[in-house]
Amino acid sequence: MPSATYRNLFSMGTRMDIVLPGIDDYFADQLLAVIKEQLTDIEDKISNYNDNSVFSELNREAASKPVIIDPDIFWMIEELAGLSEKTRCYFDFTIGKILEFERNKEAFHPGDDEQIKHLLENTGIKFLKTNRENLSVEFGSPFISLDSGAFGKGAALDIVKTVLNKKTVNTGFISFGESSILAIGSHPFGDSWKTAITDMFKPEVNVYVQDLKDQFLSVSGITPQNLKKYGTGHILNPKTAEPVKSFRQSAVAGEKGLVTEVLSTALLCAPEDERDAIMDNFPGYKVVIIEYDASYKSKIVYS
Repeated sequence: MPSATYRNLFSMGTRMDIVLPGIDDYFADQLLAVIKEQLTDIEDKISNYNDNSVFSELNREAASKPVIIDPDIFWMIEELAGLSEKTRCYFDFTIGKILEFERNKEAFHPGDDEQIKHLLENTGIKFLKTNRENLSVEFGSPFISLDSGAFGKGAALDIVKTVLNKKTVNTGFISFGESSILAIGSHPFGDSWKTAITDMFKPEVNVYVQDLKDQFLSVSGITPQNLKKYGTGHILNPKTAEPVKSFRQSAVAGEKGLVTEVLSTALLCAPEDERDAIMDNFPGYKVVIIEYDASYKSKIVYS
């Protein structure tokens, strides 16, 4: 490979690795400064861990009154609501209270089922009200809570792509937490960036290789590491509040990071007989779903 500059930064609690072939150190440092500034800005606006973020403000106040918000975040929320509908609501960024309840539940207690049922009945994008005239958002239920966990990295990579395009960077490879990828242009010695999805039980084995060129790739999955860390699947089906427990990966490639991130999560939750209908709403996007049997053998079950 011709000389390439490598940089990394941390954003949203995750490491981002950036490879820029043919870019000198001085220009790379300038790019990194702009990227870091813009990622810090978006994180400050959508992080649930920042009490002053737009999302936190909405979660505190929007159930009692319309809240006028930052224009960029307003249009992001509208786009996310549209994406939820297109995924048949297997992606839903309004279920923060359900996620919080499940994460804090150490063991089953009598009444938990009723509480979950009540939360499910009172969350969802059907309770999200937006007003384009004054860019305000209001919740039609006090049980709505916005959560950026399922789409934040995709939104961040869209910003990175915009920065690189404005600076006329024609080739590059960006990995955000090794599960969200942006490939700019082509590899210096090829017509694409070949990106492998590895077997979760045999990391030295590639289950699938995706050719990326000016595209994003998002991989979501339930892995042994997830189960060890969370005790159960860390991705909840927003229609049932049940965690996805089977060892499974979904990988989505396409032209927008936010969309690939949303789809890779939604397709983990969606039943087999609904996958085609969901993908019909996303022409140009490519998906691969990999499942592992009782002996941990991988198989591509949908593509």
